[in-house]
Amino acid sequence: VLVLNQDGLAAGFLVDEVLGYRRFVPEDQRPSMASSPAFQPWRLGAFHREGRNWLVLSLKKLARSELFIRAGH
Repeated sequence: VLVLNQDGLAAGFLVDEVLGYRRFVPEDQRPSMASSPAFQPWRLGAFHREGRNWLVLSLKKLARSELFIRAGH
């Protein structure tokens, strides 16, 4: 479980797998990938490294979205 506890908002995200920790450098950033429709409007950016695409997701934005809030009702 990945736990988010920020600004009075507490949420847990159940994850199936963790692929490790990655550090990205500015050269890895791919602004064009960030504009694709997958996971919008919760995505913060995108990177390409080691032959893979990596999306950066804002858990805070997701947890505050109406879609997420309604999911438990």
